[in-house]
Amino acid sequence: MKKVGILTLPLNDNYGGMLQAVALNGFLAEQGFEVVFLRNEYFRNKWKAMLWSFIERVPFQNLKGARYAYLKKVFHDDFIELYLPNRTRPLQSEDDFKRLVEQEKFHAVIVGSDQVWRWDYIVDGYQRYFLNFIEGGETRKIAYAASFGKPHWQAPEIKGEVTKLLADFHAVSTRESDGIQICQEFGRQDCQQVLDPTLLVGRNFYDRFLPNKEYTSKNKTLLTYVLDEHGQKLDFINQVRQMLGSEYEIKSLGLQSNMKVSEWVTAFKNADYIITDSFHGMVFSILFNKQFIAVGNSSRGVSRFTSLLGRLGISDRMVDENNLDAEVAKNLVFHKLNYQEIDAELSLLRGQSAKFLINALE
Repeated sequence: MKKVGILTLPLNDNYGGMLQAVALNGFLAEQGFEVVFLRNEYFRNKWKAMLWSFIERVPFQNLKGARYAYLKKVFHDDFIELYLPNRTRPLQSEDDFKRLVEQEKFHAVIVGSDQVWRWDYIVDGYQRYFLNFIEGGETRKIAYAASFGKPHWQAPEIKGEVTKLLADFHAVSTRESDGIQICQEFGRQDCQQVLDPTLLVGRNFYDRFLPNKEYTSKNKTLLTYVLDEHGQKLDFINQVRQMLGSEYEIKSLGLQSNMKVSEWVTAFKNADYIITDSFHGMVFSILFNKQFIAVGNSSRGVSRFTSLLGRLGISDRMVDENNLDAEVAKNLVFHKLNYQEIDAELSLLRGQSAKFLINALE
């Protein structure tokens, strides 16, 4: 059994971040690989790490947000332990990663998915996300659905270094179409576009997260999962609800930290209509065949929306956050998605993405 490691951004209370890691882990396990999840942690020197660990555990305070962030992370520990069962010790320094590779003798290490190549998120310790801790040619370096988060590389001063690191990869793929162009600028003409891991598995994969009892409700649900709220978005949501009819009631998830991952997935499964400005909110709307509207979220990256919607032939389901008016709402509410066609295209893309990954590992 070949051993494969997964490296992604540090897990916190981000539902999409957790679910993409679990999905990739599950897919690889189903293919017969021994999967090891690398517990990537933000780098801090020894004394700073000890101080931070102390602060986050002290109750009745929230200095620099440490206590709040810690509690949100701990809240999801049961889910992580259950669905990422084979995890390493916490890894912070380059030496931590090098020692692990020496011990584990990986056949391959996969970096991805999510925005693992977005400079804003990786500036402190960016080299690890280009797998600089793997030396020699025995362990394959693979990028699966890596995302730059922006339509351009944000740190041109280290382009030469990144070019050298990427040249050592066995296979490279990105989640967005503009990521291919960026990789080509780094000399990787063989980069391919693939699906986010949450789409690499079918919706049956997520049945394990759902309650056994059947969901019943007197009213229909307009589910909103909005990461960045403002007045215009709220007005737009109310306009859509009015057009849908009085039998719809709004259920807002927001950035709640008191909702388990299973409850989050269940909310999408049971919704009748969805409005979201979250990429993974859009993904689960599609997975569960929901009528939905995606609001382009420029601060968090629009290309991940347009890349997926374009490949599925439903680009018109995304609206600009600066163009939310009644006419836009009306056009979308009364135009129904044809999921027979969407699922057929998604199945084709899923097969292509799986083939890329399996070939890279063989």
